[in-house]
Amino acid sequence: VLGREVHQDVLGGTERCSSPSKAWLLEKSSSIESEDLAYLFDNHLQSLPFAYKLYVADRDEDQNFGSNGKYTEQITQIHSKSQDFWRDSGAEDDIRLLGAHGEDLADRDKLIPTLKMIFGRSYHNGYTVEEHATEIQDLIERLPGGYSNPLLTFNAFFSNDAGAILIGDGYFEFQQSQGLESVGPSYAVTHEHAHHLQVSVKFQAAAPDLCS
Repeated sequence: VLGREVHQDVLGGTERCSSPSKAWLLEKSSSIESEDLAYLFDNHLQSLPFAYKLYVADRDEDQNFGSNGKYTEQITQIHSKSQDFWRDSGAEDDIRLLGAHGEDLADRDKLIPTLKMIFGRSYHNGYTVEEHATEIQDLIERLPGGYSNPLLTFNAFFSNDAGAILIGDGYFEFQQSQGLESVGPSYAVTHEHAHHLQVSVKFQAAAPDLCS
């Protein structure tokens, strides 16, 4: 939703309430051609790294967090402490902690099965998944920073269905830009962990699958 509003604002849409995250995303979007930005959101490129980690990647795949694994140690330690704290509460189980990376989309062996899962019924003899993958990779390579562009991974959420917390590299980049590097990563994990607790102890009458 935020990405869609950013796209509309870049095109001169109606003014909406601002926030530090929206202002930062607008800044990151300002140098992208409007057609490329429309393609990015219309084809859900900002969801692909998360979909890959949730539904395609090997469950035993090693996880790292932030550019070059910068926050991996900090994130895994706070996650372990959170699980230990709540283990005796009756609201705890094995929560997976997953990092989403734009660089995964550079690997066609990762990108193509992810596209098939999301867009599978859209492909036919006149438009194949391989052609779609090439279009996507060509576009990403035009973005500032290429596969590291934060628009591809600006999100953090808990998936009740998958029992997993996902945090994208773009989210860490935003926190760093706001001077939150020392506390932001820990906040992200504990915030999403709290959504898991909400679901587990039924604070919500009907818990949604995704909580951000």
